Amino acid sequence: METVVVTFVYPNAVVFFQSFISSMLEQTDKQFELIVFNDNCTQSELSPFKTDYPYPVRIIDNKAKSIAQSRINAFKLLQMEQYQSFIFCDIDDMFDANRIEIMKATLNKHDIVINDLTLCDTTGSVIQEKMISQYLRTKQEITWDMIKEQNLIGFSHLAVNHNIIDYISNIVIDDGILAVDWIIMSHALQQHNAYFERRTCTQYVFHQDNIALSNQGSMERLLFTLEIKINTYSQLLDTSDWYRDEMNNLIQLKKMIYDNEYIKQRLENYCKDLSTIHYPWWSQFKNSEELKHEICI
Repeated sequence: METVVVTFVYPNAVVFFQSFISSMLEQTDKQFELIVFNDNCTQSELSPFKTDYPYPVRIIDNKAKSIAQSRINAFKLLQMEQYQSFIFCDIDDMFDANRIEIMKATLNKHDIVINDLTLCDTTGSVIQEKMISQYLRTKQEITWDMIKEQNLIGFSHLAVNHNIIDYISNIVIDDGILAVDWIIMSHALQQHNAYFERRTCTQYVFHQDNIALSNQGSMERLLFTLEIKINTYSQLLDTSDWYRDEMNNLIQLKKMIYDNEYIKQRLENYCKDLSTIHYPWWSQFKNSEELKHEICI
């Protein structure tokens, strides 16, 4: 087969296995193989993929000491495969029945494709529908400049061709980095734009392990976003001078927040007006200039 669907599993995600398998079984196009990269699930926990999924599936042990290493290890293994198209799925999400069909067709014309996202709770109730369509409006392409300050792309709705796998498998990411998808796509979009496919959708399930969208505990979450941006930009210094300048500006702001009670109070007041859900990811503030304006003037 030319197409493979890729997901990653880990013990905390076992509760989502059945709904994921159901989404795969409902696909209108079943001409794909499924690869499950396993990070420390037991054979018993993995049994639904062997008993309830009647189509080709490969489970590859991929235990790693970090999320970053897990993903890069997987890309290096995928690079050696003969598949032409790679459709990524987060194990805790669900997918429109036409997702594989639509993404396969669109990958014939574009090397990087993302589909729409609808935010749901764990019961399946919709929180926010078609978030990317609402954000991009009529735009069809996503460029590097559009994701450098906030991230539009995650593994839950991403598909790429083999030449992109070749490229991203050589990326080096430090252990401890959380926004791995952001870094990977920041590299890839240096060479290619991503195409937005609005005809199909991922149901992105919002739960306590999501680290990007929520603003619960506002000031703590904003400081967390600040740290995420600093750490992420530190991994991209060799791709653009912009990252070095922005990282240094954010480091200075971080020091000001912790050293100055007045600025810390302004930050607390700013956080009170923030919305609960943030998309694009890490958009609690867009850049250092915006944050500085809010807390220093």
